[in-house]
Amino acid sequence: MAKLSVDERNRRASQRQLAALRTAKRDVLYLSGDGKLVTTWTGDVAGRVTHLLKRSSPIGRYFYNLRFTDIYGNHWTGTSPGPNMYVRARRMGFKANPRQSLRDFIRQHRAEIDTAIRRAVPNARIDDEERRLWVLNDEGLYMWARSEGARI
Repeated sequence: MAKLSVDERNRRASQRQLAALRTAKRDVLYLSGDGKLVTTWTGDVAGRVTHLLKRSSPIGRYFYNLRFTDIYGNHWTGTSPGPNMYVRARRMGFKANPRQSLRDFIRQHRAEIDTAIRRAVPNARIDDEERRLWVLNDEGLYMWARSEGARI
């Protein structure tokens, strides 16, 4: 396999970053020199700035608050030290895992939880209390419930 040139690696990295904007909650991008665009490292346009405000910090330095809309129509907010510098961006209104009760999680995933229990104990009698105890005490089920936003 041929070794990729630096330009080709950068182009592919930029494409991956742009594709990741569809679902990302946070990203690091770059503010253009005129303050009108947000770009990837290689200069590909990631979005257009809709609001830019220069502020002073308590120690006398300046930073910029900005809002922008990415190429997919998602709205972002972020801060930057200034033009031609990085932007720490956070997607606005993004709720990846809305919080739910453990009871709701068990109701929603009853069949999958039962399968996991039956793998460990084939003849187990399973009710909701037994499922709750398994989710709380089995590391895999516990981490799965947490990742789905269950309040535990």
